[in-house]
Amino acid sequence: MPSSSGRKRGEIERLALQLVNEAGDKGILQSELWKLIGVTSREGSRIAIRLEKKNLIRREREYSSKRWTYRLYPVRKNHPLLPILDSPCLVCEDNSRCNIQDVVSPLNCRKLMEWVLKTQKSS
Repeated sequence: MPSSSGRKRGEIERLALQLVNEAGDKGILQSELWKLIGVTSREGSRIAIRLEKKNLIRREREYSSKRWTYRLYPVRKNHPLLPILDSPCLVCEDNSRCNIQDVVSPLNCRKLMEWVLKTQKSS
């Protein structure tokens, strides 16, 4: 299991949110999530609570494997940036030079095109 010590809190939260979003309507158990992102159960619980407070996920209490846990579900409709959080543009090294009239343009960006196609397939 990867250690969370070298990763920033924001990176871990983004990964957690991505996994909850990928789980979709079936949701993901909080105990499964913290194992997938490589954090302790305590930190996993804190991450889920922070995401819930930001209205990015909702938590529903559930009895699983002889103990109480939470199932986490995405809250897509309540966050306007959710559709673009994994867009390549947010971390692109050419972002500051990118515009429609320039050589670096969203109109001919391979990364952006691939992301759009991938997003349409998963919708």
